[in-house]
Amino acid sequence: MSFLSWLLARPARAVVALGFVVLLVAAAGLGTVAMADRQADGASVEATDVSVRLNDEFDPPDTNGTVEDCFASGTPGDSVGVYGDVTVEVPVSWRYGDSTELTVAVSLPATDATTENTVDADGTETVEVFAVFDDDETLAVGEETTLAVEVFADGERVAAATRTVTVEEGTRTYDC
Repeated sequence: MSFLSWLLARPARAVVALGFVVLLVAAAGLGTVAMADRQADGASVEATDVSVRLNDEFDPPDTNGTVEDCFASGTPGDSVGVYGDVTVEVPVSWRYGDSTELTVAVSLPATDATTENTVDADGTETVEVFAVFDDDETLAVGEETTLAVEVFADGERVAAATRTVTVEEGTRTYDC
């Protein structure tokens, strides 16, 4: 007895089998739509509170030729400092491939300087940005520059944002 003749011998079997096939197709279609929706609701850059400080001066403390222990604070001389916080939102149900961590890159495109931090790939994560780059004389105090924030998973960019910030004057103090 073939499967088709067995199925058609009782109409109820055919209805159950057809219902099962329809249910399988519907579940596969719904799964595909849900996966597409996950990608659309991926990671995002929610907030940035970052300052860019330029210190064009390099004034080491005057120790009258003696060796002293000194503590310094502030932006080092002839440097650009990027300081602050970046908040990244990653829905708990969202995953990008096998990623459990994301890389948050903060850069100053005008200077080609970038710093990266790693965060967990779920929930709201705040990244503390603390980076010091050599001053390449591209920026000037008081001018506006672009700050770029990108989020990567498995090497692919999954979120990006840009902010315009005003370059502030950075200073360096010494306690000797």
